[in-house]
Amino acid sequence: MLSQPVSPRGLTEVPVTDTSRTIPLGKIISGVALGVAVIAGMSIYSDTRALIASMRSFHGQALISVLLLTAVNWALRFLKWHFYLRLLGAKPTILDSGWVFVAGFSMGVTPGKFGELLKAWLLEERSQVPLPLTASVVVGERLTDFIALVLLAAWGVYATGHGVIVMVFACTGSVLSLLILSSESASLKLIRLTARLPVLSRLTDALESMYLSTAKLVKPFPLVAATIVSTVAWGCECIGFYLVLNALPNTTPDLATATFIYSFATIFGAITLLPGGLGTTEGSLVGLTYSVFALASKQAAAAGALLIRFCTLWAAVIVGVVVLLLFRRPAAEPHR
Repeated sequence: MLSQPVSPRGLTEVPVTDTSRTIPLGKIISGVALGVAVIAGMSIYSDTRALIASMRSFHGQALISVLLLTAVNWALRFLKWHFYLRLLGAKPTILDSGWVFVAGFSMGVTPGKFGELLKAWLLEERSQVPLPLTASVVVGERLTDFIALVLLAAWGVYATGHGVIVMVFACTGSVLSLLILSSESASLKLIRLTARLPVLSRLTDALESMYLSTAKLVKPFPLVAATIVSTVAWGCECIGFYLVLNALPNTTPDLATATFIYSFATIFGAITLLPGGLGTTEGSLVGLTYSVFALASKQAAAAGALLIRFCTLWAAVIVGVVVLLLFRRPAAEPHR
């Protein structure tokens, strides 16, 4: 962040910055292109005409319920985001915090959604919150979201025997992440090793600051509280997937299996690190719904995957892009 000149009256002046320079349009466009390719592939796999017929027979009233559940997911995750910021001492207004949070949805089609680190730049420009602090919040968000999805899927793995290897990797990764983050001495030693490297040496101070903030978020109370909120939030989207399947013809969904399928597919999409889990998430949704659990025909399973991804991933990206473009206006200078 650029240093801020101090006026003769001793008041800090906030420089007007061009937020548009931070908008990575290339990442968004490439993600959309991959999404179109996924839709094309799904159409070929399930026969385009049969897929369109399944989509047409979808009970449209269910779409409103699914979108409302998605909105509840957003609201709960926003509460977690704002709670994390306040916990670390940042005090953006609720409006600025909300704008930045929703603008981050535009990066939903980046690998592991870590393109949402854009929120760190936006909040720094908007409310002068240090970039490493917000970046640590994004890491905390992703970690607790991942743990919540593991919890939602774990019982299904135990009951069905499917997805054991993926869940072992997911659980191992979660535990190792928590162990590393909880060991301050070991983590700081690793970070300080970067000071000896030509390029990373410039990031050592920022990484140390980011780690110290993240460590506060994985203390028992905030970790448990945020994970509970995340579990309820992602549980809403699992219910949404159940409603989507239930609104398609010739399907026999049950909520427990739908919860397992959706959470497992989301985890698998995340660990592949493909932009937004595109391809792998949809493929898992179709494969588990049609081939493994036989809850629907091939065409209905493909239609269900595309519909739930529109209501969750693509709806968020569209809203995020709109908010991001509106966000480009510079923050108003304080009154003097």
